[in-house]
Amino acid sequence: MSGTSSERCLVSVGEDCGCHNRGIPGRSLVVGFFVTVGVAAPVFAEPVPQFQRGIPTQVVPAYLEPGLPGFEFPRGREPDNGGEGGDGGGGHETTSGDLGGVGRNRLLREEWGEEALAAAEQLGIYGSALGSTCVLEGCQNVHGPGSGTISGWFQMSDGTFLEAIDAALQENPSLRGQIVSGLAGKNDPVTQSIAAAQYLRQGAEALQRANIANPTVLDTRSYYQFGPRYAADVARADDSDNLRELLPTFSEATFRANNITSTTTVGEWRTRIINQIGSAAYQTVLL
Repeated sequence: MSGTSSERCLVSVGEDCGCHNRGIPGRSLVVGFFVTVGVAAPVFAEPVPQFQRGIPTQVVPAYLEPGLPGFEFPRGREPDNGGEGGDGGGGHETTSGDLGGVGRNRLLREEWGEEALAAAEQLGIYGSALGSTCVLEGCQNVHGPGSGTISGWFQMSDGTFLEAIDAALQENPSLRGQIVSGLAGKNDPVTQSIAAAQYLRQGAEALQRANIANPTVLDTRSYYQFGPRYAADVARADDSDNLRELLPTFSEATFRANNITSTTTVGEWRTRIINQIGSAAYQTVLL
């Protein structure tokens, strides 16, 4: 990706991809895992420095030494639940319409997960949609080989990240206190989560404008992976349609890097995604 809005494709194959670009102009690709098309293929990637969120994991003894006073182990900073909506009735697990599943559970394994889920919902998308994208992108703070500036848990290019953060803060200025400013924010999990959530929202809204009602994670994956130019065509395609025909400007090298061949069908691509995130593939993205 070149640092423009066309680079935002966060995980995938394409030249016109909005967020990822594995060295191909205009499109981003997955890193950490070549998940792009939904297939997790482990690769060796270069670790990226990251910020500590919350306290280190604590060892919680099952039995305290006799005679010691009771002690409640700290749980880290509570997420900021400010912003729109919210009935104050408890955790995000009860969000109406959220299927939960693999993606949400993956984020909840992290010290920063609750905060990321809360921020996503402030931006108007379901937390499980954000979590599923993290899974598909590898959910590790790494650089992918040959991926230019693509890095982080959601595999974003520098340009896409900065544009998405700026848009997110315009939409919801209350998030400003949760981000690390500038490109350093790419190494902060909550900051990159906010950028990824904003990009997912933009993708779902673009599909709505293309007359795709209630876009799901699976639908929106076409935007996140292949970019705005081809997103609607892929989302509307029949399972039997060939990706090579739907993505005519993508190079063979880009296809190979993403485990796509000249014979890969839309149905095969969808199946790979579903195999990774299960029923969360059918989660609608927009709250």
